[in-house]
Amino acid sequence: MSVVVGAAGLREFSSVDILFIVNELQCLLGGRVDKAYQPAADELLITLHVTSIGKKILNIFLPGCLFVSELKKDQPETPSGFCMSLRKRLSGTRIRKVCQHASERVVELFFEGKDGFLILIVELFSTGNVILCDSEYRIIRPLRVQRWKDREVRAGAVYKHPSKGFNLFSLSAHEFSAILKGSKRESVVKALAMDLGLGGVYAEEICALSGIDKNKKTLSEKELIHIHSSFALMISKKPSPVVVKANNCIVDVLPFSFASKKNQVPVASMNEVFTSLFFSSVRNDALSKRTSKYDKAIDELVRIIRTQEKAIAGMAVSAEENTAKGELLYSNYTAVEAILRDLKKASKQLSWTEIKCRLKDHRIVRMINEKEGSILLEL
Repeated sequence: MSVVVGAAGLREFSSVDILFIVNELQCLLGGRVDKAYQPAADELLITLHVTSIGKKILNIFLPGCLFVSELKKDQPETPSGFCMSLRKRLSGTRIRKVCQHASERVVELFFEGKDGFLILIVELFSTGNVILCDSEYRIIRPLRVQRWKDREVRAGAVYKHPSKGFNLFSLSAHEFSAILKGSKRESVVKALAMDLGLGGVYAEEICALSGIDKNKKTLSEKELIHIHSSFALMISKKPSPVVVKANNCIVDVLPFSFASKKNQVPVASMNEVFTSLFFSSVRNDALSKRTSKYDKAIDELVRIIRTQEKAIAGMAVSAEENTAKGELLYSNYTAVEAILRDLKKASKQLSWTEIKCRLKDHRIVRMINEKEGSILLEL
């Protein structure tokens, strides 16, 4: 899962977050690429010079954050292979376009150089990835080679965008309502969060704006219209970022003030907040060199706390994923039970090779592992 701020252990980016973050990244347009750096396996920095503005740094923190800053971490003496590929291809090019692909958690940056256009794709979901492609979306080099049943990310392959089957931002009121009406979730807030992919924070805000109980399951046509109107209003809002605080700590970053949130403080930009959260140690080191044994002990305690917070956040995400899987399994209980029953019966009469052969083109059964006693179903 991707996260808004890894060090702070905050929630994952939703497609709506990315919509507004991409809006802030427009400040990079026309910027000329200087160099690319890879301070760590999951971090990538691209330094640029933007005319009449000056130096800007695009920061990519996988699995799920990207923002613009003017600060830069210390860099390793020897660049990684991926970093060298980016330097070779992107140095001297200019950013011409920054966009979100449909309503997916994917950001694309288009660079123009003497040899034409190159596309840098940043995937902000799962473990995250950064993929360099030519103008035809043929992959030149990915940060990570990845393979799924329906798509593959490797050098030489044509990049295939992930897709949920619809573009959330272009759904008509009828299409939006049809997804909600067809949802098997136990509440409207879960249908908005999971079936439409809004995430919990935005789902709760839409319910609050619509004046609808978030735990309600069946909605009237009038309520469905109100919910779609609230969503349309939300994504068309002019950005006015805020941070949400609890005990003087930032617990969330939002593109505008929420009716469903308390303790909101206006900020200049989301970029500014992410810079503060990710680079606070860089800024502190630049102001003063802390060398006392007490400061070192404090730093170590802070590191341990952040690690624990991140682990807790990961557990919460795992719990949410497992709950979703359990709900999916429960809603298909009859079909799953029938398949297991038929397989048990068939195993007494046929060999596993014969069973696998007969199920090769089955609509639901994807794989059988008789050694582990497991079966993979696509629901």
